[in-house]
Amino acid sequence: MLTKLMDSKPAKDIALVAALVAFGAILINRPDLPPVVTAGILIILTALITVIGIRRENTNLDEVELAAVNFGSRWSVTVVIVFMLLLCFFSPLQAGVDNLFGNAIGAGNGPIPGTVLIFISGLLSGLVLLLGSRSVLMRIWPWTKR
Repeated sequence: MLTKLMDSKPAKDIALVAALVAFGAILINRPDLPPVVTAGILIILTALITVIGIRRENTNLDEVELAAVNFGSRWSVTVVIVFMLLLCFFSPLQAGVDNLFGNAIGAGNGPIPGTVLIFISGLLSGLVLLLGSRSVLMRIWPWTKR
């Protein structure tokens, strides 16, 4: 039962997003661990993200599933672009992002400068949003074709 669940596409998507969020949380929060331990955790998470990313690509798709993957992949970029445009012009969203990631700018006491952490945070947030919206759009597309 567990292997059947782990072979499902939504479970792989959720696992990938969870691994990306964990990677970002460890990178931004900078736990009070020795740098070697933090680097080891990040390397393990990077390997996990790579393995999940490779395992979630299934080549045995029928025409409908292939069309859903195509639709989700194309239009998920639009979700990220709309979010970035809202981030530029919608001040409550700016305040929320500043509350989440703003403290990393002023924190210069780690091995990674704050501006690099902000860049990585944005990149990870974009990836999580892209993968999440791709998965949702892939699930919605077959419903619209019935």
